[in-house]
Amino acid sequence: MIRNRAAGVTLAVFLGLLAIAPGLAPGRLFSGLASIQQGGRLEGTVVDQAGARVADARVMLQNVTGEVAAETRTDSEGHFAFADVGQGRYEVIVKAAGFSQVDRPAIDVRAGAVKTLTIKLEVHAVAERVDVSATSSARFPSRAIPLQTSFRYSSAASQRE
Repeated sequence: MIRNRAAGVTLAVFLGLLAIAPGLAPGRLFSGLASIQQGGRLEGTVVDQAGARVADARVMLQNVTGEVAAETRTDSEGHFAFADVGQGRYEVIVKAAGFSQVDRPAIDVRAGAVKTLTIKLEVHAVAERVDVSATSSARFPSRAIPLQTSFRYSSAASQRE
């Protein structure tokens, strides 16, 4: 009987404290604890050199050990977001067709915080080289005419993922 009465008093005191302390209301208390345990948010926009937004760019979040922690693509407005990212330091890697890859190292993410980035892509340089060569020998009745030609084509056009 004494044990039940002590438990009842403890419960009544606890509920009374919750009722008179608005900052400690049950909903606020538990949502506050949840925000302590959740990660941060990393979001941003990918743009080109002119400031136009780049849709469908591949955005990777890499941790300090080099592992890809998360991956997404930009939407039609060039936006991307990673929710609930564990606290720590990351590298953001962005790839898009026709653009050079961009690596943004040392991005610090803190629990409960939002980190916003704008990542500018540069147009990927296109280089071409054409070499032509071949060898042949044509014979005419009065003399032999050597002919030497070669052909070689190489391209360093944009890399596709």
